[in-house]
Amino acid sequence: MPIAKGKVQSITLRHQIAAEIRRAILDGSLQPGERVVERTLASQLGTSVTAVREAVIQLETEGLISKRSNTATNITALTHDEITQTFSVRAPLERMAVAESARRAPKADVRRLKELHELAREAARDKNPRLYVQRDYAWHEAVWHASGNEVLENTLRRLVLPLFGFSIIQIVSEPSFDLAEDARSHEPILKAIAKGDPEAAVVAFEKGVFGWTTHVREYPATRKERECLAVG
Repeated sequence: MPIAKGKVQSITLRHQIAAEIRRAILDGSLQPGERVVERTLASQLGTSVTAVREAVIQLETEGLISKRSNTATNITALTHDEITQTFSVRAPLERMAVAESARRAPKADVRRLKELHELAREAARDKNPRLYVQRDYAWHEAVWHASGNEVLENTLRRLVLPLFGFSIIQIVSEPSFDLAEDARSHEPILKAIAKGDPEAAVVAFEKGVFGWTTHVREYPATRKERECLAVG
């Protein structure tokens, strides 16, 4: 049976729309808890409601959008406890990815990591937190890919994407947060991966995780929680 050309185009469009919405979440244009109106998005993107609905379903599987029966669709808003719990699960999985990347990352992957790191440093120098978050996520995603383990890569993407959209963008946007210092914290990991040294990569990763865990514990996850703390 021949494959329908229109179906391929539909799938491609869905991914393109999902990418646009994902970018808006990562750069803070779409906020945690914000309602997602498919018809409005379709109008803004110049596409059909059906295509937007397919993209929303994809983003729901990624954890970026929450949709319940008979209720509105919203950008997922994680509680402080949920973010803390996610970090506790993320740490051992990403530690594994970092070690595997150092063991087997081909030269092309290492070059890509260096390029992405330089782009993140550039955003940090420009003091652009939204762009920094996008590039920082791309760097982490490239590390997972370099591990050569697709299951690990996909699991981390599903787990970590909401963190970047809902907590990290808020943390790095704080005036007291040093973007350049955060970018520098990736350098020991990158150097260890480039040298093929799994042990050094894990040590560098552990140091970075400790710093981020501290930031997360000190910073409420959502605007609503911050307001509650302020009132309290």
